Parts: sequence; C-alpha cells; structure tokens
Amino acid sequence: MLILNNLLGLNSIFASSVGMIIAAAYMLYRRPDLIPNALGSALMVAGVMFAIYFLGQEVFPEGHAWMVWIWKLSGKPEGIIIFKHIPWTEMLWGLS
Repeated sequence: MLILNNLLGLNSIFASSVGMIIAAAYMLYRRPDLIPNALGSALMVAGVMFAIYFLGQEVFPEGHAWMVWIWKLSGKPEGIIIFKHIPWTEMLWGLS
C-alpha cells in the first residue's frame, strides 16, 4: 500500500484494495479449499457495508452531504455513487 499510495499516487482505497486482493489471491492459490469461505465473507462484508451506508443515509439524509464534503473522490471520475448514497469504491473495498 505504501508503494501504491505514496510513490505512485494511487488513492488509498484503491491501494488497500489491490493489496488485499493480492494477499487473498495468494492465500486462495495455496488453499483453494477456502474459496467458498472467501467469497461468502466478501459478499457478507460488502452487504453489511451496503446496508449501513444505505440505511444510515436514509435515516440521516444530511449524512450524504457530509460524506460528499469529506470524501476525497467526490467530483472525480472514480467518485461514482450507486443507489443515490453509496460510493462504489467502498463496495469494491468491502469485496476485496
């Protein structure tokens, strides 16, 4: 992550996702019996994150404005919001 973020200037959420995906790929290469567990875990983490983002911003609508204000990818091509509240990069991170 340090190389991708500090030396190459990649956003930290992408850098950490790449690092986690590389580590997971190596682990699953060595232990292919863990693939179902890894996929299930990735989907559960992303699902919980989705629910927290979506329900949290439905209950507190002003939270969306606050998130856009502090979010470093807001207004950039990578700053895509899905389901009107959820940054797709957060879902990528949850899946990784």
